[in-house]
Amino acid sequence: MEYRFRNGNTKPSLKQQIEVAKRIKQAKIKYEEAKRSTPKVWRQQPGCAASVGKYINTFSQVGYLVPTVKEIFVDLRGKPNSDPEVSKAAKRCARYVEKLEQGKYDEEGNNAGNRVRLQGAGRPTHAPEVAAELFQYFLSIRHNVVGRLSQTSMLDKATALYREYKTAKEELGEVPDSLVPNPRWIQDWRKAHRVSFKHPNKRYSINDVDRKRRVIQFLKNVWRTRYFYKSKFKKEPVFVSADQMPIHRNESASSKT
Repeated sequence: MEYRFRNGNTKPSLKQQIEVAKRIKQAKIKYEEAKRSTPKVWRQQPGCAASVGKYINTFSQVGYLVPTVKEIFVDLRGKPNSDPEVSKAAKRCARYVEKLEQGKYDEEGNNAGNRVRLQGAGRPTHAPEVAAELFQYFLSIRHNVVGRLSQTSMLDKATALYREYKTAKEELGEVPDSLVPNPRWIQDWRKAHRVSFKHPNKRYSINDVDRKRRVIQFLKNVWRTRYFYKSKFKKEPVFVSADQMPIHRNESASSKT
């Protein structure tokens, strides 16, 4: 089977790694057999008697790894052995062979030495109630604080919320999760809830004249809709607005909450 090394940053599948490692291992066995079966020739040392010299192996093939790698990856054929892509492919394939010889590839094709955590797997989150309460607290004060929030104040609030959580669990006879709020925990919490400590500003992407004109157009559309609805159905329309774009347009943070 032939592969391409053009996209060198993409890791091959485990099945492909095993196939490549097996082909290189077979090439290694053939190389060693050919080297052993090649007859040795007596070479006399110049200027000495006929009995002075040594047997020389006439096997001329230099290595097996690079030729096999260039045979496997069709886009590396024709390139010199000193080419960076050839060297990179040879090093990568040598690691595959090493894993195969060490038994890191089991029968099911899993790589026991290089596993990747699946989505949602791993260590469970401790005291998720504290993170949820802290987010609700953040939503309640984010527009009431002049300036940007500090990480220290949020850490203090998280510690206080954890004390309340621990007390409530103990009163119910349950074992509370252990949690120590620290800067790393706050960073993970901000990433999970897409929280930005930057304060929303009053800047607009258009000039003041265009902004006023758009606001008037928006109000006129609302009035027209109300007038039509009241004239036809004799009651006020029900408006349901879920668009928060005007709020987010005024924020200076790149990651919106």
